[in-house]
Amino acid sequence: MYLEKESLEIRFKRRIGVFLFLVFAVLSVIYTMMKYSEAEQMVLSQLENKHNLVERAFSSYLQKAEFELSSISQLFSNAQLEEGREMNSLFSNHDDFLLGAVDFLYVKRDDGRSIIDPRSSLYLDDSAALYSVFSKIGQWLIFATDESSYFLVFKKNMVANEGESIGYIYGFISLNNNFVLAQSLLTNVNIDGVMLSTAEGVTVFDGKGDDFTSEELMSSYDKNLDLSGSFSTLQLKVFLKKADFFLFEEVLVYQILLLAFGLLGGYFMIMFLSQKAVFNVMSDAISDLSITKKTKYREFDEIEKIIHGKNASEEEQARALQILMEGASIAIIFCDEVASVLRMNQEAKQLYSDAEGARTLFDFMPIISHSPIQQALKGEAGTSFTLSFSQVNKIFHWKLYPYIAESGFRGLVLIGNDITKETQLEWQLTQTQPSSLLGSQQISNEKLQSELLFLAARCDRSTDFPISEWLNSLAFGLQGVGNHESSEEKVSTLGRLLCDELTRMPVELQSHDNFFIDCGLDVACISYPWPRELKSLLSSILMMIHSNELVEEKALCFKLEEQKLIIQAVGVSHSRAIFLQLVECLVEKMGAKLNISNGRRFSIALPYAVTGCSAIELPVDSQVIWIENGYEQSELVKSTLNDLNVELVCISSAEDIFLHSMQLERIDAILVGCSHQYDEDYNELLETMSMMLGRSDLPIARISCNSKGCYESLRLEHYPFSYSIAELLISLFQLRPISPDDMLPEGRNWLLTGGTKVSKAIMRNELIEHDIVPHFIDDIDSYLPLLNHYRIEVIIVLDQISPKVLMKIQLEFPQVMVLLTQKESHNNDAKYFVIRPPYDTIRIKDMVTFVNKSTVIDRIEEK
Repeated sequence: MYLEKESLEIRFKRRIGVFLFLVFAVLSVIYTMMKYSEAEQMVLSQLENKHNLVERAFSSYLQKAEFELSSISQLFSNAQLEEGREMNSLFSNHDDFLLGAVDFLYVKRDDGRSIIDPRSSLYLDDSAALYSVFSKIGQWLIFATDESSYFLVFKKNMVANEGESIGYIYGFISLNNNFVLAQSLLTNVNIDGVMLSTAEGVTVFDGKGDDFTSEELMSSYDKNLDLSGSFSTLQLKVFLKKADFFLFEEVLVYQILLLAFGLLGGYFMIMFLSQKAVFNVMSDAISDLSITKKTKYREFDEIEKIIHGKNASEEEQARALQILMEGASIAIIFCDEVASVLRMNQEAKQLYSDAEGARTLFDFMPIISHSPIQQALKGEAGTSFTLSFSQVNKIFHWKLYPYIAESGFRGLVLIGNDITKETQLEWQLTQTQPSSLLGSQQISNEKLQSELLFLAARCDRSTDFPISEWLNSLAFGLQGVGNHESSEEKVSTLGRLLCDELTRMPVELQSHDNFFIDCGLDVACISYPWPRELKSLLSSILMMIHSNELVEEKALCFKLEEQKLIIQAVGVSHSRAIFLQLVECLVEKMGAKLNISNGRRFSIALPYAVTGCSAIELPVDSQVIWIENGYEQSELVKSTLNDLNVELVCISSAEDIFLHSMQLERIDAILVGCSHQYDEDYNELLETMSMMLGRSDLPIARISCNSKGCYESLRLEHYPFSYSIAELLISLFQLRPISPDDMLPEGRNWLLTGGTKVSKAIMRNELIEHDIVPHFIDDIDSYLPLLNHYRIEVIIVLDQISPKVLMKIQLEFPQVMVLLTQKESHNNDAKYFVIRPPYDTIRIKDMVTFVNKSTVIDRIEEK
């Protein structure tokens, strides 16, 4: 098995590249981790500073609350508040306390009287006196109510002017939804969020900035909070958006790219030095070994010894091979992977005297051998063929053996054995067979009567049943079975024989999409004096396929194996029994071999040794236009033309030929598909081009179903396959080709886009009356071919047009006027002439006058 060798230079480059890539990946990861670690430390440091600032702001807030309590306490001590209405007097005369840091108060005097702040009812369901027990003098303490509301409470002693205590004042700060506290902490320190929580993790206070969203990523830092200068169980947590601290990623990308460029430069430097110091030296040494068999580097001494020994061994093997080739009585030909002849022995040179001037085997070997040679070059084993050589009066059977040459590519050996005597003996043996064995099978009267009754019934049910073609094929098959005297048949190609038989078939056979004829041009070109029985056999096989009314794959294939013709038929599972018996009788009469498999296909191996060939050669640069025109087998014709290696342009209708003809330098042939016997498009095209070009010998042909009553000499009236189309093209190529320049219409050319079929017909008739040649396209996007190949004077837009397309046309073709027939909402430089369907003669005449005046004005402005 041949293994593709690896280049040391490529291997070295790949490994150095992989190594440097791994170094780059490792360094990038390490550097990125370091940078991220630095960023995290920076974030942690900033969060810690922010935490200290928030803690100070919180302490300042509590100090403000203590100052308020001290001020209020002083007012109570000085008896400046009206007794019994202390709270009303306090907030009416000192409204700053109403919106201060303390949310509500509670005063307990020593005389047993208590003063309750009415604001406490907003925060507590019970009396504030119940929660005074949680306080201590001069300290802020936290407590929770039954409703899970959290408060800070501060207790302060009230002292009169005489110095004696008159009671206590309690200040409460709510931690739930305290917007004043949250705003104070967030704005003073410039953070995005702050949160107070207990040691158990219960959130007591949670404040976020106005622009905070729950989807944003936040960085946080928490630490226990000091209240009134003593350690507490409250934890203070601050939040900052991560985006504020990861701007370093942009710089990190540039730094990694700088590292990549550095390693890339190192890679190219290593490659340059290794090329100069190692690989160029190795190349020079190998070159010296191939030319002088010596080298100046001692590292190659062992290789030098091996080369000297190998050369001597090869020369000895070559001499031995030459002796064997010349001493053998067989013909031997060696060729390389492109079929170029490497060596031939004397026997082969006698058979092919013109081989010395040929480049490949295909230049001097007949076309019948090309397919086996190509199969063998692809590696297929067991291929062979037989050829007759009239100059030496011999028949050789060639066997092909592929092998892998020293270059690593597949070579080929052709070994030919002289089988002249064996072939003569086989022919003499067949002549001695008793004639009574031929036609041993006869067509039974019952099956013939059944078939005639079937045809009579079909004619009664259907008036368009092809009874004449059916009876003609049946009678032709019966004539082949009969014991008539065999006359000398003319030599003809298989393709011509098949065309004749297809002409005899009903038209319905060839219009079905599930019927296919596989007969390559090389097989169709083989020539032989085909007997009458083979013609009857082909007719019967075709009728078998046609009589199978079951919808399934139907095909007729022709192959050549060892100069023997093989016919394969597919899709005969429900055929008429009369045609199957005709096939069996004809096969037996010809001495062929019939092999039926699965009841739906069979193959026939004919006994004739076919050696003749009448090749059809088409010009290499042939240029053909195929007009589909609704033809049922359009794809088959298109693929066949591609197989014939012609330059092909496919169009859908006859009207488009004037649009696409400029794609070719010349037109050697035009093939028009016709789905009916009389096609108006084909007749109109033929008449139009004859008048336009001034001659009737145009290379135009129709491809249609059986056209009884059609007398055109250039037509294909049966199933299209490679030989029939090639034969038709040869006839067309005999005529003078068409020049696309001659097809350019004379006169003024207008391009109209859009519109309905009715509006187009009206426009066409009216514009022709004014000596204007109209060109219609459905889509404005396909304007380029017409504007490139025709001198278009104006473009009439019958429908809406995209502003981009309009601008593109005006930029690419500024000399062409664009006329819009409908008002557009966008601004543009096009001219307007509003005309709405149904179009009338007067309005169209006014439009022509408008265009003529605009053209004159534009020309004057240009001057």
